[in-house]
Amino acid sequence: MEKVSARIQSWKSKLLSYAGRLQLLKSVLNSMSVFWISSFLLPQRAINEINKLCRNFLWGGSDCTQSHASISWRDLCYPYEEGGLKLRDFSTLNHAANMRHVWHLISGSNTLWAQWVRKHLIRDKNFWEMRTPPDCSWSWRNILKERKEAMYMVQHLIGNGRNTSFWKDPWHPNGILLESFPQVLSYDSTLALNAPVATVLNEGRWQVPQHLRIHIAEIEHRLHEVEVGVGEDIVVWTASTSGRYCLKDTYEQLRKTKEGWEAGQL
Repeated sequence: MEKVSARIQSWKSKLLSYAGRLQLLKSVLNSMSVFWISSFLLPQRAINEINKLCRNFLWGGSDCTQSHASISWRDLCYPYEEGGLKLRDFSTLNHAANMRHVWHLISGSNTLWAQWVRKHLIRDKNFWEMRTPPDCSWSWRNILKERKEAMYMVQHLIGNGRNTSFWKDPWHPNGILLESFPQVLSYDSTLALNAPVATVLNEGRWQVPQHLRIHIAEIEHRLHEVEVGVGEDIVVWTASTSGRYCLKDTYEQLRKTKEGWEAGQL
């Protein structure tokens, strides 16, 4: 926050128009904040202070004195087509940026950090279902909290089905099956807790054992919606058009949309 404040005060904003200050906020301050926002979840108090500094600079200039805001900061963070000025909400941006850590862990990234976390923190547990250790670090605790929303942005594309858990990974249209069908795990050892999707595949076609169909009828009913490819299973980030994590696309997926506004309100 001190760096953001110092940068603002270094600008001769009294000579800048409102449009000039807006452009500086979008380019310079956003790029300065992204590094910290991408490293870990910031306390809400810090987010509020950054928003306050930016708001005061936009409406009051480089001295950052509190001034009357003609429009709420929240409304300014909407895109143009929703009546905003396309500034970024730092709280949403912080969550979107930290989901990059989730992507590195579930996509098989070989970064030094991801390898260390898999070896020492995840170990032989499933990332999606592992419990948050009571003595873990604040950063790791917050990364695990992001799973709830990140789960809806991850999809396993099935190839041979060997590297995707039938119950624990998001590959089926119903989501993670363990959350909806935990009771069926006791019915048969064929689809035990750690069974891969390959268990119900036979030469690229779905083949559920006859004696299991009565128990997982709802799952089997939607199997035809899952396309089976060739080769290894692939993990994709559904929030991005490329299938890989992208901060911009993830932010757009997480941000709240504004409905019911009329052009000319600003």
